[in-house]
Formats: sequence, C-alpha cells, structure tokens
Amino acid sequence: MTEIINKLNQEIAELERIIQQLKQNLCTYPEGTLQINRSNGSIQYYRRNCRQLSPVETPIRRQYIRKEQQELVRNLAQKDYDQRLLKILENRLKAASKMRDVYMQADPTEVYEKCHSERKKLIIPQFISDEEYAEKWQNVKDKGKEFAEGMVEIYTVKGERVRSKSEKILADLFERKNIPYRYEYPLKLLDSKIIYPDFTILNKRTRKVYYWEHLGMMDDAEYAENAIKRIQSMEASGILPGKNLLITAETKQNPISIKSVNILIQEYLI
Repeated sequence: MTEIINKLNQEIAELERIIQQLKQNLCTYPEGTLQINRSNGSIQYYRRNCRQLSPVETPIRRQYIRKEQQELVRNLAQKDYDQRLLKILENRLKAASKMRDVYMQADPTEVYEKCHSERKKLIIPQFISDEEYAEKWQNVKDKGKEFAEGMVEIYTVKGERVRSKSEKILADLFERKNIPYRYEYPLKLLDSKIIYPDFTILNKRTRKVYYWEHLGMMDDAEYAENAIKRIQSMEASGILPGKNLLITAETKQNPISIKSVNILIQEYLI
C-alpha cells in the first residue's frame, strides 16, 4: 500500500512539474493558431485568429505565413501541441490526486494490526504491513548446508555462522540497514537441482525477493569455473543478474568493495 502511495506521489510531482512548464511555455508563444493546407502538391501555412498590428488593431481571420517565417510555423505547432497536452495532463493530475486521497483515507493493513494479539492468531489476514510481512518472511527457517569439520568459525552480529569474512561483512551490513535476509536458504531450480544461494534477500518496500551470490575466490581457476556454472544454472531458471540476482566478487588482490555493495543495496533493496 505504501508503495502505491509513493508511486502516486511521484506521478503527481512529475505531472505538476510538466504542467508548470507547459503553462510557462504557453505565455511565450505568438498569438493565433496554425492552419495547414495542401495546394497543388505543396504545403501552405496560415495563422488564424490573430490581430494585425496597426494604429488600430484589426482582427484577422486568416493570415498567410511566408516561407521565411518557419520559426513562426514551429512555434504555432508547438503551441497547439502544448495546449492539447496540458488539458490531458491536468485531467490526469486530478485523477491521480483523487486516487491518492482515497488510498490515504484508510489503510487496510490497520484492520489486522489493531486486532488483539490472541485474535491475530486466529486470522489469516489479506493485508499486513511491510514490517510484519518482513518479520514473517524472516522467521521462515530451513536447514542449510553443513559446515565441514575443522572449518574456521565466523559469526555475524546476529550470532549466525557464515563461511567467510566477506559473507560476515555482507550479513552485518544487511542487518545494520534493516534488510531481511536468509543465509544459504535452499532454492530449487527448474531442473529440480537444489542450490544454496549465499543470501536470499527481501526488499521490504516492494516485497520482491533477490538472490545475492558473493564469488569470493575468483583468482582460483577451479573455483571460478564452478562459480560460472552455478550462475549459468541460476540463469537457466530465470534468476538473472540485474533482475533478481545480485553478484559481488573478489580476489586476493582485490577484496570485496563496500562501495559496490552499497550501490547494489541502494539500487535494489531499499
């Protein structure tokens, strides 16, 4: 619901900007309207409903526009376009403003939120807040991959064990930014193969799920080969970079870039 209101606000702001610009433009155009005629295979332009400047202004119903007055032709054509567009956009602005008002009058998520905690247990809500949705999503648990015996133990600020320092950096960053995630949550691909993406992440605002793969040893030939195969298998199941798959990588000489991580977070997850 919040997402709809935000989109309506963006639409209204953009409409108001364009409408203001159109009104400013219309104050600068020459008087009259453009008439276009075709005569003997050639195009002729006329200006209608204007006045001829003279000691006494006389209304002129139609005035021929000479070939050297092409700037006047373009301005009159643009004026007509701007007038038509202005009328449509003003109507659209009214409709968008009315729709926003309707959405803001009552939030259907409040029906559930205002219920007693015991009553909530008995209800399957149609609408819940983004925060409650994220909490329910976050609390879904599943057994991830086992850790090999003797592996170094690395824990996030949440006390969750991960496989590398870079994964800890990512997990801790998600936690600080209040981004819900699941670590190595099983994902079934179209070929029925089960994989464990490093992170499965929820954008609370859009409720869209993303998969984040960190390729941490790309200077190791065998690791890089397996990483490429893994990404290709995800792509074959419709999990595509820039769509719902986010990828970071590093080598010994080029560690994980926090700047790049923050760019991805800002672009897709907030």
